[in-house]
Amino acid sequence: MILRRITMALKRQDWITVSIETLIVVLGVFLGLQANNWNEARVERGIVMRWLRGMIGEARDAKAALGAYRHCPYGNPRPRNGTAFGTPASRNVLRPLTS
Repeated sequence: MILRRITMALKRQDWITVSIETLIVVLGVFLGLQANNWNEARVERGIVMRWLRGMIGEARDAKAALGAYRHCPYGNPRPRNGTAFGTPASRNVLRPLTS
């Protein structure tokens, strides 16, 4: 329908009609592409939000699990003075078992 009107306007050399019809088609394509982009962005935001919620849940679980190590019999797991697990460097060396 639009193509027929454009060809008739071209035959009559009615350039204003050709310009308006072309503008209508271009705007329609642009709006369709923009709507598709908006929808893809909405879907992607949903995926990112689900991922972030999962990461927050995992961080809370990890924090709770690490809380059990606060009273660890092998020393404080929090680094102090630049040593591993807050123990002196001499205690980090494995020693043979003695009876």
